[in-house]
Order: sequence, then C-alpha cells, then structure tokens
Amino acid sequence: MLVVEDENLIAIELEEAITEAGGMVIGPVANPEDASRKIASEDVECATVDIKLGAAATFAVAAELKAHGIPFIFVTGYDRTIVPSEFSGVRRLVKPVMPDDLIRHLIELT
Repeated sequence: MLVVEDENLIAIELEEAITEAGGMVIGPVANPEDASRKIASEDVECATVDIKLGAAATFAVAAELKAHGIPFIFVTGYDRTIVPSEFSGVRRLVKPVMPDDLIRHLIELT
C-alpha cells in the first residue's frame, strides 16, 4: 500500500491504520517525484493519494497508478469538482478519515 500524503500527522495516521489492519505501507511519500519512484520500483498493490502535495497536484501520480492497473483512492480535503473526469470513478475520502472507513474502502479495492 503506497501512501501519498504531505501532511505529516495525516500520513502517520494513515500508516498506523493500515499497519494495525495488517497491511504493509510503502512510504509515506510527500511529493509526486517520490511517488513515481515508488510506483516504478516497489510492488504497489493499491494506494491512497492526496490530491495536492504542497502546491503540486497529484493527478500525474493518479494517471501513473491507473496506467499500471494499481487501484487507488483519493484521501483529501478538496472537493470532487477539481478531480478531472478521467478519475471521476475513483473513490474520494474526505479528511479527516476514520480508520475503519479507510480500511473498508482499501479492502474493497483489492
């Protein structure tokens, strides 16, 4: 499970929820370049992706995941209206995310 998140506290919470549920976390990574490197070099089964990392949008990361057939969810505070239509079917969880909701949605992905 790749975690793409730049807010340290949220990244820690996501990592803890996934680890406590028995998952293995790759990252967390806080920028698109590191996410791309992980996608290329690690066995990523699924991912959580924040829509913005600092000022950078992560839609290129989402496109990479999609191209590799890796399922993912957006975990974000941003409204669905900024999501490009090519990702309209991707689930979006609104921060703050409850750990049980996160795990349930991740299980549905795999």
